Amino acid sequence: MHKKLRTGLILAATLATASAGFGASVIDVNSVCQTATCAPGTLSAGQSDSGSFNFDAAINGDNFSFVGNYLNTLNAAGTKPQENLNLLVTLLSTKAGGNSQLDDINITDLIDKFVWPSSGSQTFFELATFSFGGHLASSSQAEEQLIVGTTKLPFVGPFAPFSTQSGMGSASIDTTGENPLQLDLSEVMEFGAGSQPGAFIQLGVAPIPEPGYAIPVVLAVFGLALLKRRRTSSQKPSAIGSAC
Repeated sequence: MHKKLRTGLILAATLATASAGFGASVIDVNSVCQTATCAPGTLSAGQSDSGSFNFDAAINGDNFSFVGNYLNTLNAAGTKPQENLNLLVTLLSTKAGGNSQLDDINITDLIDKFVWPSSGSQTFFELATFSFGGHLASSSQAEEQLIVGTTKLPFVGPFAPFSTQSGMGSASIDTTGENPLQLDLSEVMEFGAGSQPGAFIQLGVAPIPEPGYAIPVVLAVFGLALLKRRRTSSQKPSAIGSAC
């Protein structure tokens, strides 16, 4: 079940970096923009956009790091939008100096809009794989949702520690009039009370290159959009996920 996020959370971003092509992806944590450009860009056929981010944020007085990158592309025919996102969220320190509070975190990737002349109903798929590690409270959980234009797909999850777990969802969506078409990814992560520094929740399996960007396997065909997210279970791996 998707849990509502608490209000009054304190966010303190220290750094957000991005290297964009034609568009600009936006990373939002609990409704606070964490990137230099706080509005998604628009990609036309044959264009792409990539960037990285690295910032800290305080949730209920507990400090977290957010590290990742993204790669968004639209094929030359304008029929295959591809979204790729790496994400690793790690608890750095706690307000009390011991165990953490119950910390709800909603990370939204406001992905580039796509020039999308297609109309009528199309099927969109979402595949999510989550990993957990470190001294993470057993009550922790994570789930994911793809938003296509104004339509929300069902949540995939929630998944709980500690094994790597996957799930899939799909929906037929009428994209008529959705031009440009925007795809957004929403990650809802809950670090349970009692988590300790070093605990993490991860999205993806590929390392974050320095420099450069990880490219996951993402597929899309005409009339079909695919969202794919993966996570691994080592303490300091980077994460990768994607949407199309």
